[in-house]
Amino acid sequence: MIVRLGRRVVLLSVLCALAAALVATSAQAADRVYWAAYNTGEVYWSNLDGSGGIHELNSTGATISPMGYGFGGAIDPVQGRYYWANQIDGVINWAALDGSGGGVLPTGAATVSGPLGVSVDPVARRAYWSNETGSIAYANLDGSAGQNLSTTGASVSSPTGTTVFPASGRVYWTNWGFLSYWISYAATDGSGGQTLNVTGATMDTPFGIAIDAAKQRLYWANDNPGIISVANLDGTGASDIANSGLKIYGPYGMALDPEAGIAYTANFAGNDLTALRVDGSGGRSLPIVLPKESGPNFPVLYKDPKAVSAPTVKRQPAPLPKKKLKGRPLPKLLGSRLTCAAATWQPDLVEARLYQAPTSVALAWTKDGADLGPVAGALRANRVGNYRCRATGTNVAGSTAATSGAVAIFATGKVQANKKKGTARLTVRLPAEPGRLVLAGKGFKAVAKRASGKTTVLIKPKGAKKAKLAEQGSLRAVVKLTYTPPDGLAATLRTRVALVQG
Repeated sequence: MIVRLGRRVVLLSVLCALAAALVATSAQAADRVYWAAYNTGEVYWSNLDGSGGIHELNSTGATISPMGYGFGGAIDPVQGRYYWANQIDGVINWAALDGSGGGVLPTGAATVSGPLGVSVDPVARRAYWSNETGSIAYANLDGSAGQNLSTTGASVSSPTGTTVFPASGRVYWTNWGFLSYWISYAATDGSGGQTLNVTGATMDTPFGIAIDAAKQRLYWANDNPGIISVANLDGTGASDIANSGLKIYGPYGMALDPEAGIAYTANFAGNDLTALRVDGSGGRSLPIVLPKESGPNFPVLYKDPKAVSAPTVKRQPAPLPKKKLKGRPLPKLLGSRLTCAAATWQPDLVEARLYQAPTSVALAWTKDGADLGPVAGALRANRVGNYRCRATGTNVAGSTAATSGAVAIFATGKVQANKKKGTARLTVRLPAEPGRLVLAGKGFKAVAKRASGKTTVLIKPKGAKKAKLAEQGSLRAVVKLTYTPPDGLAATLRTRVALVQG
């Protein structure tokens, strides 16, 4: 039975054998959604595509009420924890994403009275939450202190969930008090806040906020009408997003994937999770079957890492020999020192309740596509090949690899002179991957070809050099070889050659 008390829904049904139904299983790496369940007080997750079933986070050490009252929720990717509120017992819980257990966040002097809608600033190391009694509070994630946030100038009437926007230094929340439907914000430095005028959009029992920082847009869920609305961060340009046939029943909290243009809701009354395109072109219910009348709320997205740019490799040529043999020493590519500058990754968007940054990055090297494994610091390239650096970013949702372009290392060998023709063939050792090899030099005929492995290049003088060779019978010169790999930057090597004619 579902009973409405004021503007809260209390689920009185008991979910029998829920723990047995939600036994954690090994699942393939995939984008995830986390949410809290009001009826059980616990936190669950599933792959967005529904594969692998539903998993329950191990909350051992957290305070879970027999009656539930669990309200999400945000992630601290630094410590790998999910934070959510126990509304009836007045505590802020956490559970490790790796399933190793949980605990309760010390909140110091902060008010914790009917808390719901936790939001985490992983850089400032704070957790924020709203109190049903009418305040916004925060506590340091290390448990050292907590207090109420100054909301002077802003409306705070039954606030229903906070969303911290670190880049703006603000915390936003929806107000669900009796006919006091507003969106407000306060500065995280305690200097007060403001209530936004979002005329033009539905504002009816709003419950939860997500922010698109790039477009400076704010989205919120309206509980009773089941409508998602949007406005600029200053309140202008407010409108509703067309559901286009998607039924959203009692959305409590939301998450946003700005790049995909999708708003996700956990539907308290509908007992499901939905995805709505913010351009109004429609949406769908996620293929995740939730336990009956579980009261899902405050979805949080966790996606595997996405690289913004690949790693880059720098090549420092091998040092020249101190002793001069014949003429001035020419630089060699063999023995070059290679260093790797790591890839850049899509950041966490805590204001959207979207996490995607890698929590660890491993660097490894390949040569001609073959794995050389991890190398601490620089790599000394003592063998011919195309070298690439691979950065693998990992978070709880999975791993993604980004690979640099090739840095080529090649070498020259013997010169075989043709006395009759006054030419020579130069042996060149190239990487195994086919690339473009070009021989050039003042007074020599240019040669270009696609080659790999051990090959030879014809050295043929022309013009003045050809005449000089015919006159003197011998000629010493320097030619330039350039090899361009299938990807990456070209490498150039100068080498001395001796021509004989007669």
